[in-house]
Amino acid sequence: TMTFDNIHFSSFATRDLISSDSTASEQRYAHNLTFKNCFFEGDAESVVVGLRLRQAYNVTIENCGTRNLHTLGQLTSITGLTVKNTDVKALSGFNLLNAAKNAVFDGVTINATEEDGYGIRIDAKAGGDVTIKNSTITADAPLVLRKAEAGFVLNMEGENTITANGEYQLVINGETPTLNGADDLTKNI
Repeated sequence: TMTFDNIHFSSFATRDLISSDSTASEQRYAHNLTFKNCFFEGDAESVVVGLRLRQAYNVTIENCGTRNLHTLGQLTSITGLTVKNTDVKALSGFNLLNAAKNAVFDGVTINATEEDGYGIRIDAKAGGDVTIKNSTITADAPLVLRKAEAGFVLNMEGENTITANGEYQLVINGETPTLNGADDLTKNI
């Protein structure tokens, strides 16, 4: 277990702030990480990712903020993600690649500033699940489920404000997954 508390991470070059490219063995995966009361800052002229983690599990991001990032998270094959009370102002918010299991966004504010930016983009593989509750997401495409399979579950709980600067609040590419609480969202399937 590792906790980063009240740290200002910054990069003024095209580099990730935190990166783990774990492969081959579960013992090398980034796991049991907590980022609490942290701030992630990049350079307005470069493309910086706050957290780039591969095959990580049990990651918590709580009470954090951003400035001048591409995304706060580029997370590949993550299991057990909790993002709580975090304010993301970046070109886009989060990219959950190659499946996400047990991911929860609670009290999160995402303001994607790129003209065609996304709030949360998910490779919606069967067996994966993401819950969004009490959050505010503003982007060209606030929620994107790509490579979607029928066995994926998206749960929308509590009071969410999903604002699309583009045409749709939820874009689904692939099969239609299970959508709980997303009835009122405009969809492109």
